[in-house]
Amino acid sequence: KNKGAGNNCPHSLDLALLLIRLGLAAVFLTHGLSKLMNIEGTAGFLGSLGFNGFFAWLVALAETLGGLAMLAGFWTCLAGTALAIVMIFAMVLVKFNAGFVGGWEYDLILLINALAVILAGPGKYALGCGCKGCQMKKQANKPDSAKTAAVSVMQNNKK
Repeated sequence: KNKGAGNNCPHSLDLALLLIRLGLAAVFLTHGLSKLMNIEGTAGFLGSLGFNGFFAWLVALAETLGGLAMLAGFWTCLAGTALAIVMIFAMVLVKFNAGFVGGWEYDLILLINALAVILAGPGKYALGCGCKGCQMKKQANKPDSAKTAAVSVMQNNKK
């Protein structure tokens, strides 16, 4: 039997989601603000890939606002989607030729974490996601009698 700390803590999933969101916020806020403060350099780099200056603003704002949303736990479905798209483009257009190690492995971890927040929602320790999908997840995660009965049976079997 797995006796990990998370098995006995009723808040472990919410704490895990908070940690994922805080990690995403730290990375994307830092990188987004850096791009905003040097928007000419960002535009020049993206221009070398064939994109116009509009995309420099789009990426910089997606990273900055996405990072803020992850920090607050608000509109995380939308923010996670924007951040996932940015990471997919970064992996394919910029890092793919460098290979996995030293190339796109870091971006993959950021992508997976953004997808995890999209799928699981922001967790309990959040301002509350205004995304319709997250509201549905909250409804879907409400305990019903079948879930409650199953949990009771499983807990009784552990004793």
